[in-house]
Amino acid sequence: MTLDDGQVVTCGDDNRVMLFDSTNKQYVRGGKISDKKMKDPTKKGLASTQSGMPPNKQARTVAVSKKHSHLVVCNNLGKVSIRSFDDFDKKIGSLKDAKHWCEVAKYSPCEEYLALGSHDNHVYIYHIDSETHEYSLYAKDARNHAWINAIDWTVDSKHLRTSSGDYEVLYYNLEEKSGDAHGSQTVADKVWATNTVKYGDDRQGI
Repeated sequence: MTLDDGQVVTCGDDNRVMLFDSTNKQYVRGGKISDKKMKDPTKKGLASTQSGMPPNKQARTVAVSKKHSHLVVCNNLGKVSIRSFDDFDKKIGSLKDAKHWCEVAKYSPCEEYLALGSHDNHVYIYHIDSETHEYSLYAKDARNHAWINAIDWTVDSKHLRTSSGDYEVLYYNLEEKSGDAHGSQTVADKVWATNTVKYGDDRQGI
């Protein structure tokens, strides 16, 4: 993912999370996805890979919150770890609600919420305490019929939209903690912070 200051955070199946400076084209620093051995070394990852690394040392996506100075790393077993952005190897906590690996992780623009899109077909939304910086499950959207592959937040952090593997786009009202069947009309005048969802009513003609 690319940060506002031109820095880029990447992850892969090589047990590495790395920070790059795209402006100066330089590697800045990095960390390990995990330094633990698997309890069951025969256990396979949930996503396909050609890596020789065990699945707990493979990552599928990352997210960064500058407000909380947090780095989110989602591994190939479904575990989501919260790290210090200042030290990628310093683990702060973990989120274990998703039953499958997460393809997308996205902080809200206000950085008070984190949304995870999992291959268990669910979206998990966490609230982050402004004082303790702890995460608590705020809501779960289980309406999708396939894995989640993209999430966008509105600039005001009140709505989000998701797309899934069956080309379905769904909208969610954060304040009401409920899906919005008429979401494309409800948010017609809203500005989206990102545009990673590739299809939908508001994408026609692009």
